[in-house]
Amino acid sequence: MAWTKAFRALCQPHLEVLSRRSGESANLMIRVRNSVRFLGTVRAQSVYATNDRDGVVMPAHRTSGGKALLATLPGEELARLYRRSRSGGAALLDEDEFDSLTNKLAAVTRRGFAINFEETERGVAAVGVTIETPGNRAIAAVALSCRADRFAGLVDKTLVPLLLDAKGQIEKDLSIIDLETSSADG
Repeated sequence: MAWTKAFRALCQPHLEVLSRRSGESANLMIRVRNSVRFLGTVRAQSVYATNDRDGVVMPAHRTSGGKALLATLPGEELARLYRRSRSGGAALLDEDEFDSLTNKLAAVTRRGFAINFEETERGVAAVGVTIETPGNRAIAAVALSCRADRFAGLVDKTLVPLLLDAKGQIEKDLSIIDLETSSADG
């Protein structure tokens, strides 16, 4: 995906500002089928900083950015990703797990952001939002991660407003430049 290098470069200054303003680690990720790949992390300059996730691949349905991206998909596509196995084996999620996921994604759509509370790593929580093209197609997500014990006090009053501001700035930059993202569909 050649576009990811240019996209990461476009987002890097925004991630740096987001991390500095929030005091937390900022992450950029894209969805690849039912996983997310972290394109970059700007670690907070603090002893409380979460780990660098640059290059890490995680299940999309467990990460905040992954959930934000999954929430933009039609139900049929979600079912194809999680209820039907490509190899004819067992589905990734059973019926109850899939129902739980769709309920969580409906909440993401209502709120406008997604949360991961210790779903990928013990002691770590994150909040994420999608990044959309000028045509309103979600191509990536940006997230802030922090220690779980600090999360509840920060999420609504600090992290979400800062994330939404960064989202707006990145999307503004995307509307100005001609970044070929047609291969950005995971």
